[in-house]
Amino acid sequence: MKKEPRWGTVIALLVLVLLLWGAVSGYRNAGIGSPYEDGMLSIANAGISVEIPATRADFAKGLGGRASLDEAAGMLFLCLPDPYPKFWMKNMHFPIDIIWIGEDLTVSGVTPHVLPESFPESIVPARPAAHVLEVNAGFAEKNGISQGDVVFGLGGSSCR
Repeated sequence: MKKEPRWGTVIALLVLVLLLWGAVSGYRNAGIGSPYEDGMLSIANAGISVEIPATRADFAKGLGGRASLDEAAGMLFLCLPDPYPKFWMKNMHFPIDIIWIGEDLTVSGVTPHVLPESFPESIVPARPAAHVLEVNAGFAEKNGISQGDVVFGLGGSSCR
């Protein structure tokens, strides 16, 4: 009698593939002059190619100064020192969704359609966040990303 694969096993294998791909991408791009490391995340049913700022200056600049962002791409800010971080739209040229990610690696909230014109206002999460993902405006709604969704690809280590 042939056993059918269990969904838990299938999901675990998918997560492993995403983690390995992200690790290989980060290794491949390390040290070639790029100020960012690359990786891959999955939230809801969306795969997201992410850039991770490698220095404080890159972290402060974020997506500022860019003309656009690829459709399934984002910038991931890891291990924030303050659980209620302040983000702003300095030098931004396009609107974004801000996806707040808790220490438990679930979406703690989404701030949709943040406009460049909101600068110098600071955007702060309603609930604590350990990580932040910035994506194009409308991405969260289009992909059904909401509070409580699990974020795959960040690993399991705690920042605090």
